[in-house]
Amino acid sequence: DKNKKLGLEAIPIVLVIGGSKSDNDKKRNPLSVTERIQFMKASGNANRATFMEGTNAFKALEAIREKGFEPIAVAAGSDRIDAYIEILDKYFKTPDGQNIPHSKIVLTRDEDAVETNKEAKQISMDQLLSAAKGKEIDIKNVSGSLARRAVELGYEDEFASIVGLSDKPVLAKKLFSLISKAIKE
Repeated sequence: DKNKKLGLEAIPIVLVIGGSKSDNDKKRNPLSVTERIQFMKASGNANRATFMEGTNAFKALEAIREKGFEPIAVAAGSDRIDAYIEILDKYFKTPDGQNIPHSKIVLTRDEDAVETNKEAKQISMDQLLSAAKGKEIDIKNVSGSLARRAVELGYEDEFASIVGLSDKPVLAKKLFSLISKAIKE
């Protein structure tokens, strides 16, 4: 909505990707696709969003295209956005084979939020979580890895801040417990 220069009608669509490979890795993906969608809707922060799912990025983007939403402006972190745009540019063309001008909106994230060196990332996340006691966590530091780490360390308040549920403690506690149970299995 705010990026008028793209000349697109903004319809926020949240792609939720879940396939047998990713769903079986409870350490990285402790919630099912259905659970993720339920919690996002219950948060009250997804008011106008349409939720669509796919077993991988290609299938999810294909589902958007089948609904007639094109061109697509993808909003994602720098660690994923180029791969999504590459899929769109390579496989999604006009009926006569012409390129479609897809756009990318890079969500700025702190370098420590992007997975590279796992040990260094864990140390960085632990320091961030310790320093965040009683404070809101800056959105540029938010990641699924940070939320999972907060659960592993038992940091319920910080977890609520990361997932945007500080104002919904009952829902935050329910989500925290569900993730805690899943990653311990």
